[in-house]
Formats: sequence, structure tokens, C-alpha cells
Amino acid sequence: MAEQITVVDSPDTLHLSEEAQAALRLQPGSRLSIIIQDDCVILQPVEEDDLEALAGSLASSTSMADELQAERRSDKW
Repeated sequence: MAEQITVVDSPDTLHLSEEAQAALRLQPGSRLSIIIQDDCVILQPVEEDDLEALAGSLASSTSMADELQAERRSDKW
């Protein structure tokens, strides 16, 4: 795909051409990962499987609050 120029309409709106959307297989509601590297912005589609894997990696059998309370109970004065 050739370089394209676009316009930022408002502080949070960037329009991608139909060609760019098709190349990334974007549909309404698609999620994008935005990576800022030096003076470049990289857009990558986020697949639903990626989101589920991330959510599973954050799961814990105990909450951080429970862990902190247990640690404080074990502290000796």
C-alpha cells in the first residue's frame, strides 16, 4: 500500500481511507492497538482472541487487597 495522507478532524478523530480499512480488515467496532515509536504511529487490529488471552493472563485466585491484608497481619511490630 502506498503512503496516504489524512486529516485529524478533532482531538480524538482520525479518518482512515477505505483502502487502509480494507487492508487491516476493519469493520465498525473493530479495536486497534496504537503503538507510538519515535515519530511513528503504528495501528494494528486487535483480534478478539488477543483480548481473551490478555484477560486470562490478568486473572488471579486472590485479590491484591486480600494479599495486602494477609501481609499486614503477618507483620510483627
